[in-house]
Amino acid sequence: MLDENKETVRPEIELILALSRLKFEAGTIERCRDIIRDNDATIDWGYFFDQSGRNKVLPLVSHNIISHRLFYNEEGISAIPYFHVYAAIYAGNVRRNALCADEFGGVIARLNAAGVPYCVRKGPVLVDAYYKDYGLRWIGDLDILVDKRDLEKVGEVLRSQGYQQGRVTPDGKGIKPFKRSTEIFWSMHLNNAPPYMKPATSLEVEGGFQVDLCHDIFQRRLGGGGSVSTADLLSRRIEMRLYGQPSYALAVDDQFLDLCMHFHKEATARYYIESHNSLQLRKLLDIAESCKEVMRRGGWDGIVARARTCNMLNSLYYALHYTSLVYPEAVPPQVVAEIKPEDCSFIDEYGAVDGKTALWDQGPLARMFGQQHVNRGDVRGTVPRI
Repeated sequence: MLDENKETVRPEIELILALSRLKFEAGTIERCRDIIRDNDATIDWGYFFDQSGRNKVLPLVSHNIISHRLFYNEEGISAIPYFHVYAAIYAGNVRRNALCADEFGGVIARLNAAGVPYCVRKGPVLVDAYYKDYGLRWIGDLDILVDKRDLEKVGEVLRSQGYQQGRVTPDGKGIKPFKRSTEIFWSMHLNNAPPYMKPATSLEVEGGFQVDLCHDIFQRRLGGGGSVSTADLLSRRIEMRLYGQPSYALAVDDQFLDLCMHFHKEATARYYIESHNSLQLRKLLDIAESCKEVMRRGGWDGIVARARTCNMLNSLYYALHYTSLVYPEAVPPQVVAEIKPEDCSFIDEYGAVDGKTALWDQGPLARMFGQQHVNRGDVRGTVPRI
């Protein structure tokens, strides 16, 4: 894993990488036991916990620790301190996502009643398709793709459900509207409307309920889109049941390319780098599981052809390149070789979305599991914080 970057792998990171999987190959759990045993005196469990959280795999890692009883060694002595915390993380996430399902199911029902064409993106669709367990993946919000002409109509639906555009107040009981300048910036420069928020009465939903409206999945500065419009994507949508409601998702090929484009954007945009939300392990796991689904459904020809139509080959290559470093078993090398562009310099760049490109001076492992890069002044973005 990641050996092409010549980066030293700490035992804590090796353990996180091994446990960040939905299914294990033969010998993986024993390898985890070896890592824990061989580094018993030096492993930093605080660092392990922190980095699992930063990479948004803590619920999955917690589940795998508990379900495989990695917290005891062969002599029955505690090998991982405070193991009950990991059980609580998983159980708490089950409860949290069930509350989100109840809330967002109501939103979907109202959208259906309003007759607005839409697609649900990312988290809820991935949990339903691959994770199959509310507790394994933290769901932050409800991402919805709509035509730009329908933004206000969807906004009316959300406001009728108690949502407002703004941020939850520090006491968690109200919504503070965004500054007018922030709203104008988002409307002029971004593919998303400012998020709609609703306070939550439950402690498990720490930041309130959030709905994000996207009117274009393509990032033009990354080369995506071409002649493909949101209306085209919505015309190809598929039916699926989400949160107990009949709903819609992007066509399978479009879902996959949406994940790749979204990863490329967040891994390189200053807005996400500055907020510790850029190159993260869970995003790579999402892509890896989607890669496996591509193979189950018959192969890569349709994905590659659709990427050419959408002018997304660079983003597809970017996503598969980074995913193959951590989950090589999920990414066919012949596909990566087929779509590899002549100029691959963008692999080590960031800031293209901001219109100010620079080169990383750290490898992907340091960026995923370190903090130094987010403290440098040159990653400051121009997008107003929300």
